[in-house]
Amino acid sequence: MISKRTQIRLLVDGTPSGNGWSAKKISIEDEEDTKKKNRISLQVDSPSDAIIGNYTVSFYQNKK
Repeated sequence: MISKRTQIRLLVDGTPSGNGWSAKKISIEDEEDTKKKNRISLQVDSPSDAIIGNYTVSFYQNKK
C-alpha cells in the first residue's frame, strides 16, 4: 500500500483522539541538567489496528 500522507493533530495531554492516537509529555529525570533543559520527551500511542510501517512525526508549537 502506498501512503497517502494522512495527517492527524494531537494535543500533548494524553487524551486519545477520535481515531485512537494519543500523545503525552514524559518527564525527564533531573530536568535541571543544562543539557536536558532544551529537550522534551513524548510518548505517542497508536491504535491496535494501525497500519504497520514507518511514520513521520512533526511537532508544531501553538502560539497564542
